[in-house]
Amino acid sequence: MRRARLFVLALLAAATVARAEGGEQEEAEKESFYTQATRAVIRLAHYEERRAEGQATATQRVVPDGTGFFVKAPGGLFVVTARHVVESPYDLHARVPTRTPAGTIVVRELRFPRTRRRLHRDLGITTTWPVDVAAIKVAVDGIVHFTHCTDDCGRDEHDHLEDVQAEPPDAIMVFAFPADIGLELKESRPMGRQGILALLADDEFIKITQQLPDGSIVSKYAARGAFLMDVKVFGGNSGSPIIVGAEHLSRNKLHLLGLVIGTNDTQSFAIGLPVARIREVLDLAKDDATVIPAE
Repeated sequence: MRRARLFVLALLAAATVARAEGGEQEEAEKESFYTQATRAVIRLAHYEERRAEGQATATQRVVPDGTGFFVKAPGGLFVVTARHVVESPYDLHARVPTRTPAGTIVVRELRFPRTRRRLHRDLGITTTWPVDVAAIKVAVDGIVHFTHCTDDCGRDEHDHLEDVQAEPPDAIMVFAFPADIGLELKESRPMGRQGILALLADDEFIKITQQLPDGSIVSKYAARGAFLMDVKVFGGNSGSPIIVGAEHLSRNKLHLLGLVIGTNDTQSFAIGLPVARIREVLDLAKDDATVIPAE
């Protein structure tokens, strides 16, 4: 199954992405919206080695798994992504562009041991899938992040994860790393795409059909609050941030609506989970051990 998850739907019935740390805030605000997105949204991937018959040495390649993004919240800094992206039997990594105090960009590698992932505690039931959200606590400087304040935000802060009144057909924007678009890029960068919010529902309303590793086909409802977007989403986009208010190009009007968990290639619809689910997993992860960049 490609990532983002492929699913079958059964319907029953931006100048500032985030603020940077400390003295880097002023420099960050001079950057374009897209330049900041390249330091806020990251590609999650793993290394694979292959050795063909008769080949003396193995060939290493990078295999993309999904997309993640940085959120500063009570307890620290976190990478947020979709649950199914990190529910793998191997570790993940990300190459993160960071800005030094001198203003230069240095790429650092973050490694995510599978033992450090924090999954949403809702494991689903016989009729619903687990809540497809996860977080990993990290420590890295020079990035750009979304901000979540549980109490009043500071004078120069804005809560990007507060609930926002968005309804179809409001405009949305997705920044994501596709796994394979048929083009070869010199380096990996997130792609920005616009669309509209297409459908909202408070209860379990959207049924997703998936093929499990054992080959069986299972249909269950997405978690409560899942919504549909009319936006082109590719494999590898799971875990991407969904932004509303980006057309204002103002940090004080930009909000995170949720994250991408899947797509239907034939219909060009995507499914997301609301920001409330992200806040829940961030609260679970606040006391976790921290992942630091590799030297």
